[in-house]
Amino acid sequence: MQLGVSRGPASPDWAALPTLIAAVLLATAVSAPVRMGWIDPAPGLVLAGVPVLRALLEGLGPLLVALQLLWRDPLARRPMSLAGRRPWQALGMAAVVPPAFAIAGAFNGQAAAAALVGATTLSYCLMEESAWRGVLFNRLSGWRSTPRALAIGAGWYLWHLSFLAPDATWTRELAVLAALLGGSLLLDRLAGRTGAVMTVACAHLLVNVLAFNPLAAILSPGQRLGVALLCVIAWGWLLRRRTRPAVA
Repeated sequence: MQLGVSRGPASPDWAALPTLIAAVLLATAVSAPVRMGWIDPAPGLVLAGVPVLRALLEGLGPLLVALQLLWRDPLARRPMSLAGRRPWQALGMAAVVPPAFAIAGAFNGQAAAAALVGATTLSYCLMEESAWRGVLFNRLSGWRSTPRALAIGAGWYLWHLSFLAPDATWTRELAVLAALLGGSLLLDRLAGRTGAVMTVACAHLLVNVLAFNPLAAILSPGQRLGVALLCVIAWGWLLRRRTRPAVA
């Protein structure tokens, strides 16, 4: 039996589609000025060469979408919530992140800076996931897991605006789209199992640490791998108890 999969109607509830489209447009409009370099916050908070302020401003678009839908639409409030049904697990996973970064950063004498970067990276992931696997997951909870994940993943891809980069190519964009759709499928199932935006954000953070996100630039590839291993070991201990699906 497949766990964490919505048992909603066989076909999507198309009444929720305008909400998804409007959310993607709003998130993109808010994040684009910084993402595209139209507004340069470089003189702001830069820590050990890491553009902390820029990252937080890029994540502002999804966060504003989440806040707007939480305020205006009761259907966007459940079943996903910030810490889910087992808050101690979600909060414990989040608490692991700064120390893991600090331990890795200590190898090049930047433990404190690395811990702050870890907290910033987690905050950025929370800002993103508050929309993608938070309010939009809830608003589309009448959809089955796969179409919901693919629809949100397509919006997630558009929000990144990677196709507008000067060096964009069809090959790279197809790879990015495939990665985000695949990631959305996995994160959707994790959301369904835990009901916690914070837990999904922690999983999102692992991808950012191991892949392309400039927030982890303070760490070498080996240190990034060390952060991932420390987090996975600690999270595995926290999550060793089986959780029930959040979506019936």
